[in-house]
Formats: sequence, structure tokens, C-alpha cells
Amino acid sequence: MLRNIVVFTFVVLYGTSISAQLDGYKYIVVPKKFLTFKEYNQYQSSTIIKHFMQQAGFNVLYEDELPQDGAANRCLALFADVQDNSSMLKTKVAIALNDCKGNSVYLTPEAQTKEKDLLKAYKEVITEASSYFTGLTHNYRPPTAPKKINTQVTEQSKAPSPISASPTDGNIVPTEAKEGLSANNGTSLNAIGTNDGYLLVDGADTIQYRLTKTAAENVFHADKKGVKGIVYQKEGKWYFESEKEQDKMVEELVIVF
Repeated sequence: MLRNIVVFTFVVLYGTSISAQLDGYKYIVVPKKFLTFKEYNQYQSSTIIKHFMQQAGFNVLYEDELPQDGAANRCLALFADVQDNSSMLKTKVAIALNDCKGNSVYLTPEAQTKEKDLLKAYKEVITEASSYFTGLTHNYRPPTAPKKINTQVTEQSKAPSPISASPTDGNIVPTEAKEGLSANNGTSLNAIGTNDGYLLVDGADTIQYRLTKTAAENVFHADKKGVKGIVYQKEGKWYFESEKEQDKMVEELVIVF
């Protein structure tokens, strides 16, 4: 009883400020299988967490339910994760909401129990941790686009200035590729972890590649907007290999994990 009173008091006092931070996100994605667990919806984790978030007014979806705008721009969503800090004596769990780059936006206080039955213990702590969402409210507010500023451009300023390329710049990826090898124009791709691999997104947070783990280290099945292939690491560099009209194509990638 005392624990419930403490949880309720914390939620009321803390909820308002947290809600404002979460209003910039349109969706919350709950995985059907959390990385910390071995089975889908183990201990009813996905069901319980999704239920409490929906009670707070969030638009909560499973990964395969994301609408087109969320699938194209994953930064519209937050991604739920279970942090399992259990020990031999206690079952301890907290629930995190991470942004598209893996940064923690919200973390519930840790719930814990000395219950010996694992099924009962995990259901108890997952429910308690999820209950912190009930004190939150959610009203999605899209980010405001910056106002355009009209400026007069002189004829001289319209002329492009010459750019000198430095051959010693370590960030430059060769733009001339050997036969069958294309370059990625030096564009870095950020890797976002998923349950079975990674998403590679560009600077505009648009998904360029979907990677699925294989049994081999640093080798992934890859999907580049419908083009199937593999992404692998060789001599410290990453490559995307595919076939086009029976010709093997290899593209060098710059991936930031």
C-alpha cells in the first residue's frame, strides 16, 4: 500500500515536466520481443507496457504497425526498452524511451521485488515500472519549421566560389571507383540498433539500408530500398554488395555505430 502511495505521488509531481519533453514525438514503438528477454512478449512485457502507455494517451504501436511517415522518418517515434538490472536476490526493472539515435529521453524509476517466482516477479516489476506512465499526458506537437528569411542576393554572390579539395583530408571517400565499385560520396550513415540488426539512416534521418544479422561476424543481409544484398566489413571498411543485371556491384559505406 505504501509503495503505491509513493509511486502515485512521484508520478503527479514529476509527470508534468516529462510530458512536455515527450510531446515532440508522434509515436511510441514497443517491440514484440525485448532484447533482454529470450521470447516474444515474455512475462507479458510488451502487452503490459503498451497498455499503460496507451492509458497515458500515447500513440503506441508495434514495429510492424508504423504508418508510412513513421517508417520513413523514425525520429518521429520513441522506442521502448526494458532495462533488466536483476540480481540473485532481487528482480529489478526500469523502462526507457529512446529516440531514433538511441539517446535516452525518459527512464522510469527502477521497480524491484524479492519475489522468488520469476514469472510473478517480472510481471510485478514490469507493471510497477509501467505505472509511472499513467501520470503522464501526451499531446503531439510537431516541431515548428523555421521561418524563411528573404535576402537580396547580388550578382556577384550568385557566382559559385571555387572549392579546393585537399588530398590529405581523412574524411574524403574516393569518388572515382574501380570497375563494379561505387563510392558513397563520403556521406556518413548512422546505425540504429533493432532487434535483429540495424537501420542505416542519413543526415536527414531517412532510412537508406535495413541490415539483418547473420551467423557470420560483421556480415549482414541488407535491403537498400528494395535492392537486396549484403553489407560486410573488410580491412576496416564497410561495403554494400549487390547484383544488377548479373553484374556484381560493390558500394563503399561510411557507417557510424
